[in-house]
Amino acid sequence: MKAGYTHAEAPVELLRFLSLKLKTGWRFDRSRRQFVSTGGQRLSILDQLPEGSDIVATVPALAKADPTKLSDAERDLARYFQLILPKGATPEDNLRVVKRC
Repeated sequence: MKAGYTHAEAPVELLRFLSLKLKTGWRFDRSRRQFVSTGGQRLSILDQLPEGSDIVATVPALAKADPTKLSDAERDLARYFQLILPKGATPEDNLRVVKRC
């Protein structure tokens, strides 16, 4: 068994993803499918991504929690998300869209 990374191509059926860390003061509003700043600014990116893309919290319980009741470490963890891309989509092609978050 080979340990570590290989230089082989990943199978086509394997879903690709990007790990995201939101800028300080931003959250993802799952019901509206938008990123929201503490100042009320809203940013929607799903319409700019391939159909079938999804954004999921790395730690869902913290992402749903009231940020004022979280510790500094918990607030930091709540900023992590994954952008799951549909088959055939590449992370490189979608990186410019999520860099705004």
